[in-house]
Amino acid sequence: TGIQTAAANSRVEGNTVAPLTNMGLVGILLGGGDSMAQRNTVTAQAASSKGIRLTGLSARAETNTVSVGVEGGNAGLYGIELANQYQEVSANNVGVKNAASNGVGIYASSNMGRVTVNQVTAWNCASGDYSNGFNITFANNRCFGGAGPKVKIQSAGWSVLNNYLAWTTASGRGVIEIGSVDTKAGPGVHPTISGNLIHSDVSGA
Repeated sequence: TGIQTAAANSRVEGNTVAPLTNMGLVGILLGGGDSMAQRNTVTAQAASSKGIRLTGLSARAETNTVSVGVEGGNAGLYGIELANQYQEVSANNVGVKNAASNGVGIYASSNMGRVTVNQVTAWNCASGDYSNGFNITFANNRCFGGAGPKVKIQSAGWSVLNNYLAWTTASGRGVIEIGSVDTKAGPGVHPTISGNLIHSDVSGA
C-alpha cells in the first residue's frame, strides 16, 4: 500500500503515489472514520490493484486523479472502492485502462454511499457488491469509454440520477443494467433512475 492510515479524522492530501506495480496493492487506504483523501494522484498498474479504498466510516475521496491498469490487460481493478457506510466519493477523475469486464471505475462493497460529480473512464463505470452494496446514490457523474455497462445495479435501493452515460457500450450490454449476467448477483430491487443522458455509438447496446 502506498499510503495507509487508521486514525480518525486523517487528511491525506496533495500526494503522488506512482506507480504501484505489485499485484493487489492499494494506492491510498483510509481506515479511520471521517478521514479524507483529497487532491492526490494515484497510479496502480498491477492486477487486482485499487487506486483508493475507503474502509473508515464516513470517509471521503474528493478531487483525486486515479489511474489503474495498463491498456489491454490486468484483471480485477477498481479505481475507488467504498467499503464502509456513509462514505462520499466526489469530483474525482478516475481511469481504468484494462478492457476486461472486471475493470470498475467506482465500486461499492458497502451501503449508504454517495458518488457525485466524478469523471470516470472504464469498462464498467460503477457497480456494487450484490449483497452489501445497496442504497447508493450515483448522481451527476460523467461516464464514458469502455464496452461494458456504464452502471450495473446488483443490489437494492440505488438512485441513478442526472448522469452523462455515453460512448461505446457494446456487446449486447445495457448502458444501465439492473441485476447482472455475472456468476453472483442480487435482484437490484426498487432502483430510482431519472434524468440521465444515455448514449452508445455502436450497434447492439
